[in-house]
Amino acid sequence: MEISPREKLVLQKVRRFEELEKEFLKFTYETCKPRTKDEAIEFILKAVDIACKACTTRNEIFDEIRDLPELRIYDRNALMLLDRLRKGDPFYSISFCENTTKSINIDKKANGAKYISINLDKANRAEEVWTSIEDSLTQKFDDFFDDFHTWFNIIGYYVDKTIIGPIISSSKVPDHILAYFNELKEIYAFGQYRSSLVLCRALLEMALYDKLKARGVFKVKNPKVTDINVAKEDNLNRYIDVAKRKHLITRASYEIAHKVRTTANSVLHAKDTKMQLNAKEVLEAMFDTIRIIENLYR
Repeated sequence: MEISPREKLVLQKVRRFEELEKEFLKFTYETCKPRTKDEAIEFILKAVDIACKACTTRNEIFDEIRDLPELRIYDRNALMLLDRLRKGDPFYSISFCENTTKSINIDKKANGAKYISINLDKANRAEEVWTSIEDSLTQKFDDFFDDFHTWFNIIGYYVDKTIIGPIISSSKVPDHILAYFNELKEIYAFGQYRSSLVLCRALLEMALYDKLKARGVFKVKNPKVTDINVAKEDNLNRYIDVAKRKHLITRASYEIAHKVRTTANSVLHAKDTKMQLNAKEVLEAMFDTIRIIENLYR
């Protein structure tokens, strides 16, 4: 299967990083110990040069993959190396570059990002090398800011959170439910509609479980499952039904709860299609969820 030009570029950079890491190890371990001050300076400058190139290549790799939803690489060694980079595993060249910032000619930009400015040859050629992913991205702050605000509406963000508001109750809502609710408000305000529906489902399940547990529903448990349909049963589906029988929710809330459940399930259990959602229907599901929770805690 042919890979895209961008994937080829990432693969080239990953292989380049591997070469630089090997070059750094070979140079630092196999070079004769410097005998004079000049030789020591030459040794350090060469080591820094290789390490800085590795650091820069690492930064370029992350620049390329940052917004990619998918990356196809069939080179097993490159895949393993990219996984190690992504997990933040230590590399000798990167560690050397980062440690060097603590001892030689460290500068700071106005935004606080650190980099090394070194003379790489006798012509006094200076080069800036950003020593961490965060610092590498920080120096692009203005570009990121402009890009972010091409799609993000800060006023709309606060409008959405204001419209949703709090859970209004007369008894204490458990902290873990409030934590999920606050996260729900955040992701909805950022336009993450599928995630919003999934959290609505989670909130309903948590709130119903809390109230059913208080009624003693879960005190008696049979550890033996004798029916495969029981084993496969949707917990929220069961909680809604039991809550209705225990008069924790009304008939209207029962139907609304099942509607939220089935809508969220269509997101959770999507097979080969992407469910299309809009802000209005997701907001309706959120308010349905909030009203049920409010009724449970009043």
